[in-house]
Amino acid sequence: MKWFARLLGLVGLNAVPVVGVGWAGWTTATALLLYWCETIILVVLVATRIYLHRRWTNKRGHYTEVRITMTKNGLTTNKTRIGHFGTSFVAVALIFGLVQAIFLAFTLWKTHLLETVDLTQLKQGLTAITIFLLFGFFLDLAQLRQWPFARIRSLSNAVLWRVFLVQIVIIVGVIGAARFGLPKITLIAFVALKFYTDATAHLGQYDPAEAPGWMVRLLGRGFSEYWRVQKREDQERALAEEEVFDGHPMPFEENAIG
Repeated sequence: MKWFARLLGLVGLNAVPVVGVGWAGWTTATALLLYWCETIILVVLVATRIYLHRRWTNKRGHYTEVRITMTKNGLTTNKTRIGHFGTSFVAVALIFGLVQAIFLAFTLWKTHLLETVDLTQLKQGLTAITIFLLFGFFLDLAQLRQWPFARIRSLSNAVLWRVFLVQIVIIVGVIGAARFGLPKITLIAFVALKFYTDATAHLGQYDPAEAPGWMVRLLGRGFSEYWRVQKREDQERALAEEEVFDGHPMPFEENAIG
């Protein structure tokens, strides 16, 4: 039943801006600003999941080797320290979020859409999406101790992809609303992509042990061996990430988000 509850939560979350624009008369600028706010709230809640999972499981995947290059008196030295996967996630997500905020504010101002933002509508939307996001958070919290680190990594990657997706819709949405009058079409297309991204964050990924036949035919037989090598390396990394941290973080080349 939990998967059904999660599905209902995702449907509700993605329906908020559609209902707002389509039936409640929200402006396009309000919906775009709401999407940005939703992304920031989601990043905070995912970062909280990552932090709690690290505290509760102490999986090695949470600890990453960080290299620091220092130059003093013309002498360059390299040092390493232990960092956290969650710190990298938050840094990347918030940098993108800040860029989005600057771009959104500037483009809404230049296109004279900023004055159409309705604070009452925005407050209504924020209340609704916060309820749905917290619903999903507490569903996850009940089983977070049993999650493998691989699920944390998958969720983090899906959120970063969604941050990128929101940037695209902000650009397309502003242009469509200001020049072509296509806000609803833009919104519908984005909601479909966003729902797919949200759903795949909680579902298994297509990841066959052998390279798909059509890719081998397209790229050559050597691609099969390349696929096997990559799969073996991924499996070795995944096994290492599931170990209990013993003071040895994941190597530098294996700790990137992605």
